[in-house]
Amino acid sequence: MKGTSAPTGRKIVLELEREMEDRLYPLFYRTLPPAEYHVYLHPTDYRQVESIVPLIVSDAQQRLNDRVDRLNRGMRWTLVADKPSPIEIPPGGWAISIHPDANNDVAPGELGIVSRLAIPAPAAFDGGAPTVRIGRTVVTETIRRSAAAAVTREAASAVADARTEPALPAGADNSASAGFATLTYVDDDGPHLFTMRKASIVIGRGGDAHWVDVQVTSSSRISREHCRIRRDGSGEFFLDDVSTWGTSVNGTRVAPSRRAQEMSVTEPAHGYKLPRLAQIELADALTIEFSAHAEPC
Repeated sequence: MKGTSAPTGRKIVLELEREMEDRLYPLFYRTLPPAEYHVYLHPTDYRQVESIVPLIVSDAQQRLNDRVDRLNRGMRWTLVADKPSPIEIPPGGWAISIHPDANNDVAPGELGIVSRLAIPAPAAFDGGAPTVRIGRTVVTETIRRSAAAAVTREAASAVADARTEPALPAGADNSASAGFATLTYVDDDGPHLFTMRKASIVIGRGGDAHWVDVQVTSSSRISREHCRIRRDGSGEFFLDDVSTWGTSVNGTRVAPSRRAQEMSVTEPAHGYKLPRLAQIELADALTIEFSAHAEPC
């Protein structure tokens, strides 16, 4: 049987270009594209491009700029009455990250793209939260599957109660029963739900040199790598604080892990034991609702 080839850097760039075009949001005098893109590859595929990820990101950013320019120039030939509004390049540029998939949502040969477009709240709702349009796409060698959703901060309580979030349309089960625990939170991009499907996850703001499983967009008091949650063989959960400004669980400050050297953490023998239901506070800036699914053995 023919093997499945890993996505190339060129393939990643072209799919990001298509994602941008598919997720355009037209207004009367401008059209908004998503500014933030997260690309997920199967870990074995990621290793094949890991050394050139910065170059792929740079090429993708340039390609998106060029594509916007070509689309806007092409609008000059349309009738004024039918003329679409010009596409605006995000003021802060294109935020593109490429990661190894940590949740078994992407198979070998596939790539997943999550795009985010923040839309300001309408004037009639001054002071309300913006809407965040989230696009999720999985690309195989022959098929492209997409889904989209728009959420607001007002929907955060509904998300927490329903325990649902638009998932990558790859056939993966994102229900609560599919993992060990769920984490729900609201950051600057709106409400989120994360299903913990592996024994250890990292939470924080992330960055080019800081891979995290749960990436939050919030205050700089939240460290790029803020805390870790581990599940042991008996089904118990433990939290390790590796932040600068601290982590609390249900109002109790967690003792920080010892740092042996910069960029290296010596974890305590057991860490802080998490209750089955817990509020995890990151530097008094953001609260994560933690809910374990199965009772320990």
